[in-house]
Amino acid sequence: MKHTRSVIPNVIQKKPLLSSVLFSLILGCLCSLPYLLVGMLESPSSPTEWLACFLEELLAFPFVSVFLGAFLIYPLVLTAVNLVLLFAPAKYPSLRRAAKSFEVVTLILGSLYGALIQAILNICWQDDWQETLHNSQVHAPIHTQAWPTVLTFLLAGLAGYLALSFIRLEKLPPLAEKIRSRQAADAVYLLMKPLEWFFLAVLYLCDAKPENRIAIQYLPRAAVEAAQKSGFAAAQSGRT
Repeated sequence: MKHTRSVIPNVIQKKPLLSSVLFSLILGCLCSLPYLLVGMLESPSSPTEWLACFLEELLAFPFVSVFLGAFLIYPLVLTAVNLVLLFAPAKYPSLRRAAKSFEVVTLILGSLYGALIQAILNICWQDDWQETLHNSQVHAPIHTQAWPTVLTFLLAGLAGYLALSFIRLEKLPPLAEKIRSRQAADAVYLLMKPLEWFFLAVLYLCDAKPENRIAIQYLPRAAVEAAQKSGFAAAQSGRT
């Protein structure tokens, strides 16, 4: 018994990814037991029919367990593990290796599950809410004209993840060199994201022409002012 208690923590520490999969499958089996018991209770009273129904439920039990473990429980386990590893101390090499493994698995399974949901829901990505659909078709969850913006942010996020995951901090810009721990990087990201949303909200709610203010950051002020004057002159000539 003592040997078993010492083996389980060692397996979890050495094989965290495999342990998470096994844990999800075990929980899937436990969650499937009510399905098996309900099927047995609702089976006919005849012994022959009861046995046939029991064998049918028993054959379906592994498939139900795998389905629950893979598609319902394992995503929750991955979410919990990633949250734990997000704030785990970075001085342990085993935790850093485990974090990268879980991140890669999360990205791969997230893409596969997303493609599966798309196939099941029959999403029409080219049809917005004003379009008329048929039967079980579903409108596009993202406005079709916003796809370039969404893809740009998606690629920028993926590039940032790859850069922070596989490039040493010494080779990154000076600001990144000041962030020397995983906790500091996570804290900066969590602090900067609300500030970014607040900046965009103030910019588009309080500025009549936010594009011009954004252009000032990338173009000389004289060029921006000249463009504004030319636009004003064109508007006045159009009125006259």
